[in-house]
Amino acid sequence: MDLPENKHKESIERAKRIEDNISKIRAFTEEDIKVITSDYNTSLGNGKFGKVYKGVLDDNRFVAVKKYIHMDSEEEFAKEVIVHSQINHKNVVRLIGYCIEKNALMMVMEYISRGNLDYHLHVKNSLDSLDIRLDIAIECADALGYLHSMCNPVLHGDVKPDNILLGDNFNAKISDFGISRPLSYERTHTSNVKGCMGYMDPLYYWEGRLTPKSDVYSLGIVLLELITKKRVKSLTQALAEGKGVTELLDPKIANESNMKVLVEIEKLVKECLTEDIHRRLDMCDVAGHLRMLRKFCLRQPASLENFGWHVFPETQNEVKQQSQQGTNNVRSSSMVFPKMAGIFNWNMYKSRNKRAPLYISGKRMFTIREIKAMTDNYSTIIGRSAITASYLGILQDGRKVVVKKHIKGFEHGEDQNANELNLPELIHKNIIQLLGFCCEQDTVILVQEFANKGSLDIILHGTRNPLPLDLRLNIAIGSANGLAYMHSRSKPILHGDVRTYRILLDDNIVPKISYFGSSQIGEDDKNKWAVAVDKNYIDPVYEETGIFTRKSDVYSFGVVLLELITRKRSKKCSLVVDYFNVYEKENSGRIMFDNEITADENIATLEAIGILAMRCLSYAVDERPEMREVAEQLAMLKIARKQGRTQTQGKLGHGPGPRMKGPLRKNKHKESIERAKWIEDNISKIRAFTEEDIKVITSDYSTSLGNGNFGKVYKGVLDDNRFVAVKKYIQMDSEEEFAKEVIVHSQINHKNVVRLIGYCIEKNALMMVMEYMCSGDLDYHLHVKNSLDSLDIRLDIAIECADALGYLHSMCNPILHGDVKPDNILLGDNLNAKISDFGISRPLSLERTHTKNVKGCEGYMDPLYRRDGRLTPKSDGYSLEIVLLELITKKRVASLAQAHAEGKGVTELFDPQIAKESNMKVLAEIEKLVQECRAEDIHRRPDMCDVAGYLRMLRKFCLRQPALLQNFGWHIFPETQNEVNEQSLQGTNNVSSNLMAFPKMAGIFNLSMNRSRKKGAPLYISGKRMFTSREIKVIINNYSKNIGRGAFNDVYRGILENDRKVAVKKHRKGIEHREDRNGNELNLPELIHKNIIQLLGFCCELDAVILVHEFANRGSLYSILHDTSNFSLPLHLRLDIAIGLAEGLAYMHSRSKPIIHGNINPGNILLDDNIVPKISSFGSS
Repeated sequence: MDLPENKHKESIERAKRIEDNISKIRAFTEEDIKVITSDYNTSLGNGKFGKVYKGVLDDNRFVAVKKYIHMDSEEEFAKEVIVHSQINHKNVVRLIGYCIEKNALMMVMEYISRGNLDYHLHVKNSLDSLDIRLDIAIECADALGYLHSMCNPVLHGDVKPDNILLGDNFNAKISDFGISRPLSYERTHTSNVKGCMGYMDPLYYWEGRLTPKSDVYSLGIVLLELITKKRVKSLTQALAEGKGVTELLDPKIANESNMKVLVEIEKLVKECLTEDIHRRLDMCDVAGHLRMLRKFCLRQPASLENFGWHVFPETQNEVKQQSQQGTNNVRSSSMVFPKMAGIFNWNMYKSRNKRAPLYISGKRMFTIREIKAMTDNYSTIIGRSAITASYLGILQDGRKVVVKKHIKGFEHGEDQNANELNLPELIHKNIIQLLGFCCEQDTVILVQEFANKGSLDIILHGTRNPLPLDLRLNIAIGSANGLAYMHSRSKPILHGDVRTYRILLDDNIVPKISYFGSSQIGEDDKNKWAVAVDKNYIDPVYEETGIFTRKSDVYSFGVVLLELITRKRSKKCSLVVDYFNVYEKENSGRIMFDNEITADENIATLEAIGILAMRCLSYAVDERPEMREVAEQLAMLKIARKQGRTQTQGKLGHGPGPRMKGPLRKNKHKESIERAKWIEDNISKIRAFTEEDIKVITSDYSTSLGNGNFGKVYKGVLDDNRFVAVKKYIQMDSEEEFAKEVIVHSQINHKNVVRLIGYCIEKNALMMVMEYMCSGDLDYHLHVKNSLDSLDIRLDIAIECADALGYLHSMCNPILHGDVKPDNILLGDNLNAKISDFGISRPLSLERTHTKNVKGCEGYMDPLYRRDGRLTPKSDGYSLEIVLLELITKKRVASLAQAHAEGKGVTELFDPQIAKESNMKVLAEIEKLVQECRAEDIHRRPDMCDVAGYLRMLRKFCLRQPALLQNFGWHIFPETQNEVNEQSLQGTNNVSSNLMAFPKMAGIFNLSMNRSRKKGAPLYISGKRMFTSREIKVIINNYSKNIGRGAFNDVYRGILENDRKVAVKKHRKGIEHREDRNGNELNLPELIHKNIIQLLGFCCELDAVILVHEFANRGSLYSILHDTSNFSLPLHLRLDIAIGLAEGLAYMHSRSKPIIHGNINPGNILLDDNIVPKISSFGSS
């Protein structure tokens, strides 16, 4: 029997083993690398980054050592290491370690023997068979799909044949994460666009939009290379010459037996390259589609028949019936679109009368009379600048507002108000909201959100109320976030006048950026405003060149940071000069810090803020950080303060900032050491807690979440306010199993797996800390609460479980979960599913295929595993099949077994809540899938990725998306040779228009008008021109050319000053409902799509709302179809019209807040000269 002290020693050793196994990314020294590579003896290749050498580790594994030549790129190197270290997938090149020293930046990765795909396609000219190429494509799609499904999803950003490496068996592995980026809801755009031309998504290139669909585009180009064996440049040239993809197919694979598959790959490429990003497939869908093509390529008809090619009968009657069911069921399905709320005041227009307010793109249009009433005739002035005055106003609902009006005699003030009015909507908690405007009496007046505490300038230098460091840090973070949001838009918005006076504070001291009169969109012209009226904040580079960039805002923000930590005004730029001088002399800014906040525990934070400020103030513009980076570093400082530790600059991941002479420049070797420490901290993210930590987190185990065989689960709260679940084990003799579970769980990174945050292993304590899932487990929802009423929600849960298990089976060291059951499937806020409990999970290996230690839950355990102890991923497939049965029947396993024993079929057991006629085909297919998963012949069971792909297609059918289904497998192969030929021809014509399509985005906001606005020049509101009634009469020649008439409106043809034809829509007098409809249309958000009529402007004078639209020369579809027109309309044109109409509506429905048209009929579908259909008439939307 073990003595207590020995037991304690074992616990300590076990904890050390866990720690060693969790942090598997090794930090090498430069000397280590020299030994590994035999002093860089064998070169594998070169790149822009440097060279790659072959090496051998001490365990005789071959490795590839990537040596960087740019020693100034430590920050990018560190980010690449951190991103790559979190990835664990068999089709991603594995990161083994790194070296970061004074003159050495190196990464050590697994060695891939056959080189890259580019070499095999275009140099060696190998890969002769289509099935090998499909395998490569599938493996790439699987790897990228995993990157997009991680807990913190990653955009690879550089998918191309050079970055796809091939192993001994031509297994593909994605490599090179040098420009990869984490994706987040907070950051959807970037101005720092990087990638390889030819493979880069045009929307990413032009808009800087960060989305997984950009990787889909790049993979689409790789697919083209795989089937043609032509480089991108050759493909582009051939398609430009009018050649189709069919003509370019590689002769080695373009034989008759492959043509059906090649035609489908061509269609898939088109889906990947479509300009409408919402219509591009998800990467998981691409992988599923390729996987089915691979099965067809290998001629597996039995598998195909049950796996999607002919899932539903293809007779004409049934196709018609399906389409009718789809249209009838939309309203009752889960796809009912919610009524829009938010900034668009719909209710106003549903019962609008003469006195009701008018809204334009969410901004209320006030009359001058209303402005005077709300400000009590401008009686309370609360602010004044050189050219504008701000007054306190009160709306009818009692809300306080700020009314900003230019001062007479300063014509420039009206220009700046107009400029602010024309900016796109800025919705952010740290930006003052523009609520409305008034454009009467030759003036532009703005109505804005009111911030009760006034400006930061007043608090810092006026009232001088106490302002602790934590509050100052929150103000800095919020302000930086607001500016970063502006800079990260597809067309960056530059503020132009950042200073403490422009940062307002609400009751909760939340900072809000205000005043956008000097703002501009983009960096491609010189700013003609007097940017940053206060010279103390002006970027000196801007003063010299007249060119204003995002880094100019960064400079101004640097001055704000110095004011926050010193509480000194900047007079004649003295603050900046004084701080730099002090720092150069003392190597510290301490003597300038505000005495109120110079407690010892604050000094490290203040020094770090000072260094960050100096980086912002660097004269070398390239050395200034981006605003996003500034916000991130400030946030890291805040976290460090909460955790009670000193945040070094190395932790922030940067050097001290501006390049200067003397002691201000930090020792480069010291920076490398700090950066290496930062990398190490970010790689090892599984935290080791003490038992005392756990007691604090759980408030001494006060809130129990449930019990299990292992022990109990408690709710807790971390110091960053995240809720967690703490799993406390009662069997203290199970340390070995506990350690294995922690090690297995720590290697998993997937959005559908419960995340392990940390663990505790002490003398009498075994505990795991995991993310908290608020909705409980699936068993509770199915069998206790009796919720999950719709089939589509249940399918979502099944898909997410299959995705998670498919990932476990695809890891570098695959894992068998071994205990898949409803109790171990947890649900989050939106009923998103996450797999939990890895207590009996096992790593899978070729060496160990069987076990005697069989564990699991009776009823869910694979009979082959229970009988033979065979370890295979197909056992998880069997367990998921039982879960699928529970999902469609809402019956527990015991009840299902009993019913089966009584001879009942699954159809008789379907849950009545979902067993509707519209769902029966899908339910029947799920039943077939269940049979596949439980086949006694384990080789006939589908892989988990196949299960996920199939469920995903069923989900699409459940939502009635026939267009998607047609391209995703239900009718994937034409039944006649003629159809094959016709479709291949159509495919070749269509792909060329999407490949390499890089149109320059024009932007919907007409800035040029307002840059030099004078009296009488047009005024634009969110990109829509505001016409006067006089201008309208001139445009349409006093209403002389009536070209259409609706129930409520007359439409007139007009001509603008630039000779552009327009359609002017005016309500008819005597019809009360008419103005509501035009007002409703005017308040819709901007709709930019080739198949939607564009709203160019409006007029709101004379109690009327008049709309000015794009002109469609061919008139309406109704007139062409039914009037006595001699215009011929062959079938292919009719099909094009239908497709365009569907795409336009799909675009409306796919917005974050879906827009319902409400009045689709041939009279509201207009055609231009090229017979391109355009949806019009949004009065009912």
